[in-house]
Amino acid sequence: GEIIWRKNSAGLKVSSKQFELRNIDFKSNTNIELSFLTKLNSPYLDIESSWSIENITAIKRLVPENKMNPALYQWMQESIQSGRVTNGKARIIGSVENFPFSDRNGIFQINAQIKDLLLRYAMDWPETNIQDMHLTFDRNQIYSYKNNLLSNKLELSDASIEIKDIFNPKLQIQANSTAKLGALHNFMMASPIDTFFGKKLKNIKLVGVADYQFDIHLPLRSAQRKNYNFTTQIKPKNARLSVTWIAPAIENLNGIINISRNDASSEYLNAQFIGKPVLISLTKATEDREFMSSIISMEGVTSINAIERDFEYKFNDSLAGENIKYQLSLNIPRYDLPQPKPFFLNIKSDLKQAVINLPYPFSGEIKGIRQLDMNLLFPSEDSIHLDGQLYSDIRWDIYFKKNNDSWAFNRGTVFLGDGPIMPLDSRGLHIRGNTDWIQFDDWMKFTRVCSRPRETVSWALISTASA
Repeated sequence: GEIIWRKNSAGLKVSSKQFELRNIDFKSNTNIELSFLTKLNSPYLDIESSWSIENITAIKRLVPENKMNPALYQWMQESIQSGRVTNGKARIIGSVENFPFSDRNGIFQINAQIKDLLLRYAMDWPETNIQDMHLTFDRNQIYSYKNNLLSNKLELSDASIEIKDIFNPKLQIQANSTAKLGALHNFMMASPIDTFFGKKLKNIKLVGVADYQFDIHLPLRSAQRKNYNFTTQIKPKNARLSVTWIAPAIENLNGIINISRNDASSEYLNAQFIGKPVLISLTKATEDREFMSSIISMEGVTSINAIERDFEYKFNDSLAGENIKYQLSLNIPRYDLPQPKPFFLNIKSDLKQAVINLPYPFSGEIKGIRQLDMNLLFPSEDSIHLDGQLYSDIRWDIYFKKNNDSWAFNRGTVFLGDGPIMPLDSRGLHIRGNTDWIQFDDWMKFTRVCSRPRETVSWALISTASA
């Protein structure tokens, strides 16, 4: 291009029209006017430029490190992986000493149409393929509101991407859309949301669609990046949720689920479970339960026939009843502790509509206030620990082990009356405690029906009282 110098009493002015620069990665066409005026303390710029970049990683070499916020410069070096700028425009007007004109005493604006940008914006979040994006750099702000993104198979359109102040850079991403729950589940498993649930989301399968929105706040200063936060809201629409270790799925799930880095809640959440409507709530654990993070509670009504049908388990007429009310609570531990407690499931029921057809002292209709309170703990991937009580004087402590793809009884104790349940040193079922009467023949028949060939039943009756 042509460069023109003009000098007079007011100062020196250098200008160029259609000044072209190009190399293998970069191409630009620029009109520039640079004035060194005697009445000004620094040069005055007037630049208008159009440009393109075939390999966007070249920006990492072109950006002047000493002129840029160190945190933003380092983040750009780490996050930009690949892509290209097909149409870029720049406009700069103002005194060089006031650049980038945060006080609005000049113009500094860059608009760029970016294609196929691969961005690793945060260490713990899945990298994002930005298929198409209009990006604006306006004074001390960077933002995009027109874009199409693909992150771990989750498609997003017109997300809000902002750095509101390049001198204190914090990346904020906001998006809302509708997606298949399978894609949303994959995204959550590749993000810190899975860490919130102790990397257990792999045990869940989601089917259906949901409206969702999420908000990520990420400080770009290295020392502050661990202070990121996120909020996610999911609105399932007649969705299906199944868990690997529970046979029946939760069907027709509707409502609102809210998850953040340190909290979880729900609104108007309802579904069907074991063929009946249930109400579901997701809440943060109270302060007195310091080892727990959040609790998923479910209330409903069921029958023994429905339980046998959907759990594929037969009680052999030892338990019967209709319209049995129950409360089921999934207790999610705090996985940010050095030694997290096991995830566990609590089941409560008053059993008022149940009939127990077991040998004495378990037999008969449930009368009065006699509540079932039972915990299922999952200390590892291949073990289940079951403890609980029926009435105040019948308790149990039972262990199951996983063999291949099925669960098998390992050892356990049923305790009658008061006193501690002692730890076991051998496999099999141990029945211990105090009772006023017991019919051994009935119990032996029952255990032969329920036991597998190699399982044993041990009786350690501490005392009996004859009628």
